Amino acid sequence: MFRTLGVILVTCLLGAACGTPGGLFHTGIPPLAGQHGSFDQATIDQAAEKLYLADGTLGAVDIFDVSQSRPRFVTSVKLGHAPHGMALASDLHKLFVGLDGGGVAVLEADPGARGVNTVLATVATSAKKNVDLVDYQPGAHVLWAASSDDGILTRIDAIRNLATGHMNLVAGLEQPRFNPADHLLYLPNQARNLLYQINPDRLEVAREWSLGVRCSPTGLGIDPRRQVAMLGCVDPGIAYTLEWNLAAGRVIRTFTQVASADQVVYDQPSDLYLVAGTSNGTTAVGFFGGSPAAYRSSRLTHADTRAVAMDDRTKVVYTPSAHPGEVGLISFALPPAEVAAPPYLAPLIYLLPLLVVGLVVWYFGRKRERERRQAGRPQFS
Repeated sequence: MFRTLGVILVTCLLGAACGTPGGLFHTGIPPLAGQHGSFDQATIDQAAEKLYLADGTLGAVDIFDVSQSRPRFVTSVKLGHAPHGMALASDLHKLFVGLDGGGVAVLEADPGARGVNTVLATVATSAKKNVDLVDYQPGAHVLWAASSDDGILTRIDAIRNLATGHMNLVAGLEQPRFNPADHLLYLPNQARNLLYQINPDRLEVAREWSLGVRCSPTGLGIDPRRQVAMLGCVDPGIAYTLEWNLAAGRVIRTFTQVASADQVVYDQPSDLYLVAGTSNGTTAVGFFGGSPAAYRSSRLTHADTRAVAMDDRTKVVYTPSAHPGEVGLISFALPPAEVAAPPYLAPLIYLLPLLVVGLVVWYFGRKRERERRQAGRPQFS
């Protein structure tokens, strides 16, 4: 009995330890020393092993070398406006950054170029308030820029650094994603709780899906092979991440392990969705994958940010931290897949306190009974 209770207790303690901040490595950002941090998205150049952070406090992109076991801060590239979403055009060695004010900064990302880590150009769009999130369409060399406050989707020639067209939609646009499987663009609208399917050649809406459940979608990651997407939901009345069937235009399921996800990335080499959000009110990164998609693991970060990137070679995960006293970059190893507890374990965990109380009552009751019997026995010398 006591051995069984011990096993259950150890299991509970191990379960409680899952997702704790132990094992997180912190790298500071020297120009931010002593300041409050404000970050948006993160992205990584897998070939050059450089990590980029959109730094709202400095109005810059912070760059880290992640080729070694520990990241090393390289520089901060000032942009003149607060940055938001980022997209890497690996074939062009360019990094595109959406900015407040309606522009898109273009950074030199070729490690061998003389002007590496400098601003090559700033692309003007018809948006006046901001360019929030962006995505790159390889092959066509097109950058898609969504202006959330203006409700404008802009098409940019990524070679010439020039806006070549736009769509007027409605305010609330979030993460655009080009799907190479069907050659269509997908774009959530947080304010309208819907998902656009857009024909990028004609610059017109092909379909407009109401999600049918509460979500307020923001982050979007697409698995093109399975025609499935994950949507981060920030509706304050719910706590889940949504899986969506792109072919059928319907909800598949919801996952409650991570909620309020702002940045969602599908990492094809690892066949994983990286979901940066919260877990029980604490910032966390969740990992989902497989077919059908299933929860794999998660990690509490206490970072007060919701951005994520992962190095495919080292399987190290990165997220910026805006937590007071820990402003910088957090890194940790991809957590192993969590083994699901047997179905009978949860009832046993709830019964454990009752069992402990019962054993204590039984033990002291027996002890008092023995003391009474001994008190009534005659004493012999």
